Amino acid sequence: MKFEKNWFLDWGGVDKNDLLYALAKQKIAMNAFATMLFMDDGLQTPGERLAVNLVALPLHALELQGPATYAAITKAAEGFGLSVCPLVVAVHLRLHYLDQHEGPMLTVSSARPGRGEHFPRGFYLQNRDNHLWLRGYRATDDWIWDQDSQFVFVNERA
Repeated sequence: MKFEKNWFLDWGGVDKNDLLYALAKQKIAMNAFATMLFMDDGLQTPGERLAVNLVALPLHALELQGPATYAAITKAAEGFGLSVCPLVVAVHLRLHYLDQHEGPMLTVSSARPGRGEHFPRGFYLQNRDNHLWLRGYRATDDWIWDQDSQFVFVNERA
């Protein structure tokens, strides 16, 4: 399988305040949904440094037969040795991926925080108008993602 991007990410070992400071220092913008996710107890920051291999790919690379729900996307990804990311990994990836080009958003796969469909589901990264964003998004379980949607997963086979 060919990945759009591949990162070996060293993450963890800092608390939420350190992450917020780092985001502000890099002038990374956040929307209200990102702030809600960030402040929620579902976003856990491990005390120790960890490493993970992340990959980005468009949904059509998962060999889905058309647009798909999030559950179908993550199930297809599992077949390729890919898994969802811990929610906080999106924050670390945003701080690492500072040379993102303008273009489509990059949704970081993660488990739903568990607060219902009206609470943000996860994060995506975007460079819009030459400005880097860490944005939260809401999506119902029956939301259909387009084949060209870009997702980030943990590569368990790396």
